[in-house]
Amino acid sequence: MKKTLVLLISLVMLTVLITGCAAEQTPIIKVATLAGPTGMGMTKIIDDNSGKYEVNIYTAPDQIVSKIINGEVDIFAIPSNLASILYSKTKGEIVVLSINTTGVLYIIENGDTIKDIKDLKGKTLNASGQGASPE
Repeated sequence: MKKTLVLLISLVMLTVLITGCAAEQTPIIKVATLAGPTGMGMTKIIDDNSGKYEVNIYTAPDQIVSKIINGEVDIFAIPSNLASILYSKTKGEIVVLSINTTGVLYIIENGDTIKDIKDLKGKTLNASGQGASPE
């Protein structure tokens, strides 16, 4: 009888422990990123099907700005120049985790005359994305 009572109490305690742990939910991390090179680093998170992340992809930085200022997103990928502006506007409430600049911009020429950055002196450069980071 004593063994049965101990076993029954142990089972009840185990059930309470398991039920208590199952009720705990991990918060969903809200992510905002831009389509294109800015958001390429988010591909692993975008493909993650664990339910940990809610990812929204936007086509223009201004679509994300209000969400950042209002605290609607936890993590975001935006151009570095916009990050510095938002850092000032939010009085340091946002933190930059990483700046990615390698391999995003390229100079393409017609021929084989540009070997060094000094070779661009006096040349006309055209940039895509007028008014955006590439320019």
